[in-house]
Amino acid sequence: MNLLPILYLLVIGNGIAAMLFVLYMVFYKVRTKSIQYFAFGSFLQTIAWIIFSINSNNLTESVLLFGNLFQYFGFSLQVYGFTYMKYKKPQKSLYLFLLITFMVYLLYVFYPNISSHKIFISSFFYFLLFGYMFLVLILPKTNTKMQNIVAVFALIFSLIHISRGVHSVMFDAINIISDMNVVKVLTINMYVIVTFTFPLFLLFILKEDDNKNLRELNATKDKLFRIIGHDLKSPIIQLIQFSEIIELTHGEIPPDKLGKLGKTMRESTMRTSKLLDNLLKWAQSQSNSILFEQESINAKINIDESIKLLSINAIEKSVKLINTVDDDLFLFVDLNMYKTIIRNLISNAIKFSFENTDITISARTIGDYAEISVTDSGIGICEIDILKIFKIDEGFTTPGTNNEIGTGLGLILCKEFVEKHNGKISIESELNKGTSISFTVPIKRIP
Repeated sequence: MNLLPILYLLVIGNGIAAMLFVLYMVFYKVRTKSIQYFAFGSFLQTIAWIIFSINSNNLTESVLLFGNLFQYFGFSLQVYGFTYMKYKKPQKSLYLFLLITFMVYLLYVFYPNISSHKIFISSFFYFLLFGYMFLVLILPKTNTKMQNIVAVFALIFSLIHISRGVHSVMFDAINIISDMNVVKVLTINMYVIVTFTFPLFLLFILKEDDNKNLRELNATKDKLFRIIGHDLKSPIIQLIQFSEIIELTHGEIPPDKLGKLGKTMRESTMRTSKLLDNLLKWAQSQSNSILFEQESINAKINIDESIKLLSINAIEKSVKLINTVDDDLFLFVDLNMYKTIIRNLISNAIKFSFENTDITISARTIGDYAEISVTDSGIGICEIDILKIFKIDEGFTTPGTNNEIGTGLGLILCKEFVEKHNGKISIESELNKGTSISFTVPIKRIP
């Protein structure tokens, strides 16, 4: 079987993929990291197949070592491009990915010169690599059809490679070019299929993401109009009505009623102020115009400051705010974002707490991150509603224990600010028993 045309086809396929993605990034001014990783991986694959095609009649040990160097890292970057698209990972995960690839390559280089065993090392590495890709794409519940298709292809490619590795050891095969058999023919054909389909799959998935982003933008617009049309307009109208009452009945209102009116006006003004603050920060985050400057801060001191600001709200409900965070816990965060997260979570806990209960703010360290939790003994949230809370298109909001109104914007803003720090936010709740909202932020600079 003459494999030279197939090798040329692999050179052309990877070369075209690399060039197309580079042109795509240049002309459309897209700087998507998943495309960058995949494009560079395709470029390395092109070099690998050029080396193999030029020396197809004389595959010496040095040729195989040199070609596999580019192929190892090429496949690693292509797989990382797909997995990065699914999970926006910190930069250090890329370094770990490349380090593992380099260690496997060193094993390949320094392993005793037994061709069948070296083929097994390569095949087992690709089995793990594409098996990992399969798991990353198939496990989440929010998969699209295209992601499932890519996952199946990755699984097939993974299984073919491990079959090739086992076959090479059992029958002491020489290399992929010579000593043809069914397993090796399948492997080569799968190389061709992957080379020409994976770039298309990546573009389709990116298109799906663009459509999803467009739907989210439309939901954002609808949410903004709802806030302006109702949540912001209503308290302003209420303030106008209160001011008219005071003006028209000046001197006629009994002191006790005037005090109640003043209290209602203050509460309405505070809600409007909080809404405007969240709305401004949210608009800035949506337009990527908000500054993100991390610094080392004391977690407990800043929580105490937020507790003081919200103490009046807590006193009115006879709710006790307890800060159990260690004095020596320091976080590496954007201070304004961190304060916004804490204020929103404590304010939310007060809103849904029963009278004469406690709200506890606690923290623990998990590796390079601190997990901060705000726990109340309030009305709780059912599991179905927890899934709606962070989705802006749901417009989910519920009244508090004293019928306090909200917009549902605060927790969405918290989620965005936590994710800016590469952290996660989660909710544990039980109806009529309480809720604990936890989020993670770094305790030191993370590359």
